[in-house]
Amino acid sequence: MENLGIDGKLLIAQLINFGIFFLLFAKFISKPFLKFLQQERRNEKDKESLLGKLKKGEEELGLQEKEMRNKIKKERNEIIEKSKEEGLRLREQIVAEANKDAETLKKKAMKEVDEERIKLHQDVKNKVADLSVLLVEKTLQQNLDENSKKRITQSLLKNLPVIK
Repeated sequence: MENLGIDGKLLIAQLINFGIFFLLFAKFISKPFLKFLQQERRNEKDKESLLGKLKKGEEELGLQEKEMRNKIKKERNEIIEKSKEEGLRLREQIVAEANKDAETLKKKAMKEVDEERIKLHQDVKNKVADLSVLLVEKTLQQNLDENSKKRITQSLLKNLPVIK
């Protein structure tokens, strides 16, 4: 090998140096570096896993929030519809009561008008009767003598109906 220009001792020394360097490199640099890389890969996987779970959780929360909004909107619409129905029912009830009150007032007013008409009719009748009596009395006083007056009075008394 010396013909090729290779020194055997130097070659063996370099091989031993390379072996020692390889063992030191493998033990102190390569293994810790590989462990560090593996740990980083695990951490990345954990991060990705956590991010995936977080995204799923966010999606689920989004869906739950959407469901809650829909439920609240539905309940709100139901409450509004019930309120409208209640308002219409109350309106109908108030209108019915107002109509009933108006009818009652109308009947009462008609009754009062009828009573007033009857009273006025009776008053007119009484006044006409009083006036007629007064007129007949005056006329008879002027035109009749005392005997005629007695005879007419007796005749009237006989013809009067008997009140029991």
